[in-house]
Order: sequence, then C-alpha cells, then structure tokens
Amino acid sequence: MAGSDPKSTTETAKAFYTEGAIDLSTGHWKEHSKDAVKQDFNWFSGSEDVTSASESKPYTNPTSDYLFVIPQDFSQKTTSADALYVVVEYTISYSDQTTMKTKVYKQLDKEFEQGKAYTINLTIGLTPIEFDVTTVEGWTDINQVEINSWN
Repeated sequence: MAGSDPKSTTETAKAFYTEGAIDLSTGHWKEHSKDAVKQDFNWFSGSEDVTSASESKPYTNPTSDYLFVIPQDFSQKTTSADALYVVVEYTISYSDQTTMKTKVYKQLDKEFEQGKAYTINLTIGLTPIEFDVTTVEGWTDINQVEINSWN
C-alpha cells in the first residue's frame, strides 16, 4: 500500500504515519503534522501456482500479522490531502512459457476511524481483479467501482 499515484514517475510517497499522539483524557488522536514521517506497507510477496480458471489458492495472513493504523482520513478531496493506494503486481505464466505481467491499483478514499478494524480483500483471477474494503465492525460493504489498469 502506497501514498501516491502508482502511475507517477516519481518515487512513491509513503501512506501511513509512523507516530502520533493520543489524548488519554479523551481517547482522541491529535492532528498529524503534514511533515511527520510516513511508511509504505508490503503485506505479501510470494507466488501461488494455479493451473485452471476454477482452481483457487487463497492466501491468508497469519493470525499474528496485523497493520495498526493511526486514525487517518483518506477521503478528503483536496490536493494536499493524504492518499492511500492498494497496488497489486502479478505475473500469469502460461504452459507455452508465455508470461503476462500486470500491475493494477485502486485508490482507497476511506476514513480509517478509531476503534474500528478493516479488511481489504483482493480477488485475483483470469478476470479483472476485484477490490473490496469492508469495516469489520458492522460488516458494511463498500461500493464496487472500476479499477485502473497499469497496462
């Protein structure tokens, strides 16, 4: 996950703040400085062999792996607002040794709120990748939208 448009020719900006301050008397996070240090997050790198369109090889993160995010609002539409992109790069290798490399991305314009957990599901198949972000608390689905192809 990155903080700037993956099609940009400049280095990808970072997305997540690495520090913050919480007011223990209220339980609320204080405003982040726009100059604060941020980081990207690479959740999974690896390979899975799938030999047919009906075969499935789901990847499930170990139950000990979590990304804790300081409450952050990625839904603002101003040019100086923080941005969050999910970037997926994958290669499809065919039996005739042909390979097709693909990179797709989707900007998530969601506010990550205090006290809530979110699940990001990616479905990669021979059809387009589907992005789905849900709030674990309440199990609310996010509207399906078109994704942008890197190719």
